[in-house]
Amino acid sequence: MGFLIDDEHEEHLECGIETEDTLQLQDYRTVAKSAPKVSCEICESLFATRHDLMAHMKQHTPKLTDLTRRKNFKRQCEFCPEKFEWKINAYNLHCQKVHNRTAYKCFICNKAFHLVSHLGEHIRSGHEENIVKQKIEESLWRTFVIEKNSIGECRICFRLLATKNSQMKHQAKHIKELSLTCSSCGGKHYHSLCCEPRAPYPSVYEKVECDICHQFVSKKNFREHQVTHKGQRDYPCTFCNKLFKVQRTARRHIQNHINAQNKRRKCYDCSAVFDDESQIPPHYKELHPAKHPYSCPICRTAGFYTRTELEDHCHKHTGLERSQVAAKKPVEQYKVDNAQVYECTLCRRSFSAKRTVVAHFLMHTDRPHVCAHCQASFRAKAALSDHMLDVHSLPP
Repeated sequence: MGFLIDDEHEEHLECGIETEDTLQLQDYRTVAKSAPKVSCEICESLFATRHDLMAHMKQHTPKLTDLTRRKNFKRQCEFCPEKFEWKINAYNLHCQKVHNRTAYKCFICNKAFHLVSHLGEHIRSGHEENIVKQKIEESLWRTFVIEKNSIGECRICFRLLATKNSQMKHQAKHIKELSLTCSSCGGKHYHSLCCEPRAPYPSVYEKVECDICHQFVSKKNFREHQVTHKGQRDYPCTFCNKLFKVQRTARRHIQNHINAQNKRRKCYDCSAVFDDESQIPPHYKELHPAKHPYSCPICRTAGFYTRTELEDHCHKHTGLERSQVAAKKPVEQYKVDNAQVYECTLCRRSFSAKRTVVAHFLMHTDRPHVCAHCQASFRAKAALSDHMLDVHSLPP
């Protein structure tokens, strides 16, 4: 790699030596490549690469190196002197039991939340962007000193960081999130952090055998399954203080509490939200006079103003038709703020958990007693006898 200076001389790039001897020039190159390039600011030792220098710097700052490992962190309570391990669940349980409050509160308006994901979404979407950015720059970190080390707790995601450099990088990430739009749900977060259901990938459903119980579990859930064999329950419910072994189970349980408290419903044809389901029919009569809120998913033509009329109508369809709905889409779901609403597709009855709707759907498909005159179906023979007498004036 020499530059041709003239017909007789070549120059070495590193040291500027000119020579006619090509072998001598090659020796200079070899020495220059192996020569130290960077030096330590503390002891002035020389190193060939920056990687070697960083490894050397650990000798000068062993405490800082240990502190940057998250598992060596401690977390101090905001309301009392007690200290905890770095995981948020232990601190969260303490706040519930001792201080009767959740650890997750908005550092802008002090509104409390039961899930950290709901808190983050509220901060990014519930306040004006310029106000959130200003607050992040001014007061994102709650700091405390443990064993003479200053640690910062992020007030959005509750991550612990000890160095100013790492805190600035983390802070920049939250500021960037303010301008993001998730392609799945439209929320202000990265797509990888979205809680909406994702398209399944066949590889994650490959089965793996558990060494303890010899049960075959998908790769996706294998680590969580292993935790179930341990007696330790680390994840608390922020409503009822019930403890869980698996974090995902705790989150789902908390979400069910939130769903059960929710009484609000959405219009099926516009963005209107109601405090109670009884407000839906008047809304349709006033703003959607050509439509009905409760329509049959089987025949697509019949519409009704009450759920009872829809349910009676659906039970006049054959069992096969109702089973086909169960196979395709038994649950209609949508979101109202932080609450998920799960509704039965056939009768629009609402539930707080998806699995409850699936169990409920049996009352629509398991109806063996069918009226020979109108095809209405019933779960019990006595109900069919009452129907024959009341509707058709015929003895059972």
